Amino acid sequence: MEHEIIFDADFCKITYEPHINLLIVKWLRHPTNEEHKEVFLKGLEAIKKYNIVKLITDMRKIGIVAQANKAWLTKDIIPQAKEYGIKCVAVILDHDTFKKHYLDQLATSFNEHEIHFKTFDDNTSEAIDWILKK
Repeated sequence: MEHEIIFDADFCKITYEPHINLLIVKWLRHPTNEEHKEVFLKGLEAIKKYNIVKLITDMRKIGIVAQANKAWLTKDIIPQAKEYGIKCVAVILDHDTFKKHYLDQLATSFNEHEIHFKTFDDNTSEAIDWILKK
């Protein structure tokens, strides 16, 4: 079965891979705060609609995420994703220290909600291998 495009914009693309029940979020450039929120809301809709349990996000091009958006993710989005069935999240990063710090903050929330979470440095194939084994 072919993948389904959930969202396609100049700043981000979201696809659903039904044969492995996986949502893939690929950031294409630094989003505005509103664009950032739009992507997570579209992702939540897809997680709920398709009962998705696994998510990979490629954050190599996202840039720095605003503190208000980080707080919104930990307070609202991560708990909702867990409620809708997310069990595993893999994140692909470049070597940006600010992104690593941002994800360290999010890791606490993922752990609190018992969502498996792991980051991968510039390695898409390792992220896919890891998430498929979960």
